[in-house]
Amino acid sequence: MSTFLHSTTPAFNPSTNPSTFLTTLLSNSDPSLWSNLQIDGYGSWLIDAINNESLDICNDGSYMPDLSRTACSGAFILRCRKSNREIKGCFTDNSHDADNYRGELLGSIAPLMLLRAAFLSCPDPSVHDDASVSTICLHCDNRGVVLHGNDPHSPLKDGQNQADLVRLLKSYSRLIPCTIEWVHIKGHSDRHTSFNDLSPLQQLNVRCDKLAKSTLQHSISSNTFMSSTFPDEDIVVAVDSLKARSSIKSSIYKHRGKKTARDLFSRGYKICPDVFDLVYWECMGGVMNDFPKTFQDWVTRHISDFNGCNWYLSRFTSTENVCPSCGRDNEDTAHITRCLDPTRTTLYNDDVSHLKSWLISNHTPQELADLISNYLLHRGSRLMSSLTHSTSSLYELASTQDRLGFDNLIVGRLPRLLIQVMTPILAKLNRQGQSPDLWARKLSRELLLFTHKQWTYRNTVKHYKPSEGKTVAEHNHIDLQVQSLLSLSPSRLLPQHRHLLSDQTAASLTTSTSTNKQFWMADLQSALDETALVLRLKRKCHLPQQSIIHNSQTQTTVSNINSPLFPPKHRATIITRMAKGASWHNQRLFDCQVQIVSRKFGRVSLPIAWCGCSALGGKERQE
Repeated sequence: MSTFLHSTTPAFNPSTNPSTFLTTLLSNSDPSLWSNLQIDGYGSWLIDAINNESLDICNDGSYMPDLSRTACSGAFILRCRKSNREIKGCFTDNSHDADNYRGELLGSIAPLMLLRAAFLSCPDPSVHDDASVSTICLHCDNRGVVLHGNDPHSPLKDGQNQADLVRLLKSYSRLIPCTIEWVHIKGHSDRHTSFNDLSPLQQLNVRCDKLAKSTLQHSISSNTFMSSTFPDEDIVVAVDSLKARSSIKSSIYKHRGKKTARDLFSRGYKICPDVFDLVYWECMGGVMNDFPKTFQDWVTRHISDFNGCNWYLSRFTSTENVCPSCGRDNEDTAHITRCLDPTRTTLYNDDVSHLKSWLISNHTPQELADLISNYLLHRGSRLMSSLTHSTSSLYELASTQDRLGFDNLIVGRLPRLLIQVMTPILAKLNRQGQSPDLWARKLSRELLLFTHKQWTYRNTVKHYKPSEGKTVAEHNHIDLQVQSLLSLSPSRLLPQHRHLLSDQTAASLTTSTSTNKQFWMADLQSALDETALVLRLKRKCHLPQQSIIHNSQTQTTVSNINSPLFPPKHRATIITRMAKGASWHNQRLFDCQVQIVSRKFGRVSLPIAWCGCSALGGKERQE
């Protein structure tokens, strides 16, 4: 058997590549964390700067809610005063817990990760021994970072804001062999002082601020952010596959609230479970917080069908379940924005025009603004997908809205796809105040105000009392009663009362007040009662027994309880008292009182207008 040499290779020798610092840094963390990292040289000078105490470290954070309410960044710069070499970079994070404080914490943990990688890349024990007696100062303009950074051994409080980063800040400080000291530095020093007149540390802070802002703007426009996983995280809590970045208690509470809302809306047939996630819920909290407490209460009642519409009130009161404007039966919550009353329809159309103007003025494409306004004008009678072509770029958005329904849009629940459509449009503007989240919040607010106007006008018709302490509906009801009574024939009254239905009386009633109309209706009703009494007496073969009651002020004739004019079920003696000097005209409705003495109800006093005048004799009328 023969053997052939296939190939040769040099013997393995351990690598002496000076980029050991970078290798250690990238091997212990996700590479996406360092996508914005810039290093002079290979970073080996970092250990020397620590030992020589010539290292300056600054960091700063940025948060731009006008561009995005879910993105923040933290920039950092490490500079050696002797060699003038630098390491700088920026972390950008995208989460619902984003705020200024999270940006400051991102900028603070990055230098600690770099320092730890520098010590891990240097196996010389003497370097660690020298570092154990040295102190590294880090400068930050946020006092919360300074407080937690200088107390790395204290436990976190329950409900700690940005708990995941604060925990890492303390953990990284304990892992570094040297002493870490955080020093507060005044931020934005260049506002009143030129950059050249600032101290070196202040200049580093200003540079960090500009680096954090520019990197954040680029990340938002390109939608590129770092991973949420950090090295050496001993505890990671995920709720619904999302990392709990802030308070674990708050994250669990939000998760439970989402499940409860999903079940609640599905039971009430508001939102089906399969389309619940199609709604852009992220903006609703900000929308509600922008309103006063009383308006928040109304929104809660309205979306829960407890808003006081007649359908709800009729369930436990004697309220008639009809619309006060159009008179349609079953006035439920959905009818608030579907009422076809001419005045409310005019108001509705005007508000749609106003909303369309708002959409165009807030950089909404004309085609999209037309689609939304046309959909609102049809009040849910047509699908949004039927208002656009199947080849249109907005057809998918329209189909998604059809799954959610008209009633969800009218209370500010926007489809998530709508925000995705507006994101690239607003990103091209590249200006503050034009973030997709802020645009969605404003649109949701406009839609809620839109619905509330219809509710306010509905309540004006039902409850507003413009004059005489009566609502518009009450005035209209009185007018209908008057018109009905005027159609009666004067022959139905006794001759002495026929003037109540004369043409002159009818003409005067058209310009009279509602109170005078009520007095006239009471007079007419009394006259009709007296006519009915006379007709009944003529049909009887004998008159009822009469009793005379003497009083110091007046003499009154009453009918006996045994009279056949009164039903035996509630026999009572009706005693009519008239105040001295009172005339038998409209004032008698206030001056006359009737006392009913009943075996069932006892003694009750009522205005004579509510009792009729059938028990009165002619003598009292002459008085």
